[in-house]
Amino acid sequence: MAVDPQLEAVENHLSERFGTQVAINQQKNGKGKIVISFDQADKLKQLLAMFGHEM
Repeated sequence: MAVDPQLEAVENHLSERFGTQVAINQQKNGKGKIVISFDQADKLKQLLAMFGHEM
């Protein structure tokens, strides 16, 4: 979970947009990652479709 209030707001926005948990992890050097969770293969397919990729 993000500590920065702005990153936390973005996490919340993305979680609502994708309908699943999103975590943004940023290191002090500015590098980081965005993790989008899914619990079923169908949810993965739905997420990939949102990014313009089909499985």
